[in-house]
Amino acid sequence: MDIFDISQKVRTTRRERGMTQQELGERAGVSRVRINQLENGNVFDMRMGNVIRVLNALGLGMRISERNNGYPVYEELVEIRERESSSPDF
Repeated sequence: MDIFDISQKVRTTRRERGMTQQELGERAGVSRVRINQLENGNVFDMRMGNVIRVLNALGLGMRISERNNGYPVYEELVEIRERESSSPDF
C-alpha cells in the first residue's frame, strides 16, 4: 500500500461517514488544507503522526509488518484475483 492507496481510503471513508474535510481536520487536529493534500496524495512532507491521527479520527488504523512473513501482501492478492478472474472455467 502506498500514499495514494491511503489517500483514496481516507477520502472514501470520510465521505461514507458524511464528514467534510473541515470536520475531519478538527477531529484529527490538522488543518483542512492538510486533509485535502492527504486525499490528493500531496503529503510527502506530512508527519506520520498526523496521518495516524487522521486515520484514527476515521476509525481506521495502520499495520506495518514484514513483507515476507508468510502472508500475501496486497499486490499479491490483487494479482491472484486477476489471474483467477481471467482464467476460463472448464
